[in-house]
Amino acid sequence: MAPKWGASAPMSMCRAGRERCSVAVMPIGNTSMTTAAILTAALALGACTGAPVISDSLNDAAIVAYAQKPFDKAAMMNRSVTVGRHHGAVVMADFPCSDVCPVYTTRIIHYQLGADQTCAGIGGVEADRSVPRGIAVSIEKFCVPKVLEDKGLQ
Repeated sequence: MAPKWGASAPMSMCRAGRERCSVAVMPIGNTSMTTAAILTAALALGACTGAPVISDSLNDAAIVAYAQKPFDKAAMMNRSVTVGRHHGAVVMADFPCSDVCPVYTTRIIHYQLGADQTCAGIGGVEADRSVPRGIAVSIEKFCVPKVLEDKGLQ
């Protein structure tokens, strides 16, 4: 039997942020196909369990472009979306609405800080944002990308 090289683990087995996890398997001697299959699966799982490498997907220009882009108030009201990563932190966009919806839907772009992160530590700034509540608004502090404050954008 010819050796089998480059067996791949299915995507469901690869949860570490890789598009595809591959391992090279070559049955040794009289190894049965069942043993080879078990070995392939074990090696594939081991190859896919490392900590994911998370890199920034956004730069300042991309955040500014997103903030300036119009959005569909009806489609986005009361939703929250992940925009990407910037300075090692997740950037979120919340679309709260209250009272007269979707007319009063607003967008709040902010960082979602990890347990080991601070706003200043990632280069963000604390800023007040108006959040619709009932028939009024409340002012809440958010950690936002500095570039948005510098440009007067929300």
